[in-house]
Amino acid sequence: MTKASGKLEEALASEMYGQHYYELLLFFYYKIVLLKLTHEHSRIDIEKDQSQTELLIIMITEFSAKYLFPEVNSTTSGKEITHILKEVFEIDRLYEDVVKTLSGLYQNQDKLTTNRNNYLLQILTIYTVVSGIYGMNLVIEDWKGKIRWSKIPDYSFFEYISLFVALSGIVISAILGVVALEKWIKEQRSKKNKIF
Repeated sequence: MTKASGKLEEALASEMYGQHYYELLLFFYYKIVLLKLTHEHSRIDIEKDQSQTELLIIMITEFSAKYLFPEVNSTTSGKEITHILKEVFEIDRLYEDVVKTLSGLYQNQDKLTTNRNNYLLQILTIYTVVSGIYGMNLVIEDWKGKIRWSKIPDYSFFEYISLFVALSGIVISAILGVVALEKWIKEQRSKKNKIF
């Protein structure tokens, strides 16, 4: 680490177990975490693993905010060693890659969320329009009290449409409820999978 000799060499070597030693360990940690975040990005299928994508966004943001410090040591020699260690471990390049990854993840996440919301709004709009056309006539008299399933073959064309709209609306609402519950459970579990 040094070309000095004698007492200066001993003093510098003993400092390696002080501030500079922990600085070296910190840069090892930075490199490992940045490589891990880059690896996690390569494993994610962005369209299928929305919760994993969100978790990666959270981990990158949290690492940048809480753990990655621009200045580790404020002394002159500490700044020089920090600069050397950053170059050796390529921290700046890795961090730039992770920041680009974060930007790309935000853009993809935004596009996927927008598409999903547009699709959901389209479905709800169709139901609203069909229900609005029928207004209060959507209710079939046979549905009051006990439903007589034997009368279904005698329904008119519009009663079949009303039956389809009502049943499919109930099924879609149930499916959306189950999907929302499933997503919430996955989010609760994924909070435990953070890497730091």
